[in-house]
Amino acid sequence: MNFEKQIHRIKDKLFQARKKDSDYLMFEAKAHNYFLSKPATEVEVTMIEERYNILLPSYFRAHYAENKNFLDWHKKWLDRIIVWEITF
Repeated sequence: MNFEKQIHRIKDKLFQARKKDSDYLMFEAKAHNYFLSKPATEVEVTMIEERYNILLPSYFRAHYAENKNFLDWHKKWLDRIIVWEITF
């Protein structure tokens, strides 16, 4: 998989979405305004792995190295999964 090509595609889609959703109503856009955030650090990625006792695949790390929003989103998702598992 070509990570750089995929990241470029995501950035292009964000640009298109920003033009169509100028009120930031879709995709929790008010939180990110269709912009990528700063990259996640290796320490931040390692902390997620340790917190959830997982080893992240290289393609996740590539996304996180481009944009911390991806890491934050996956962290929220993992938190919800854990709560769901405890509830059921």
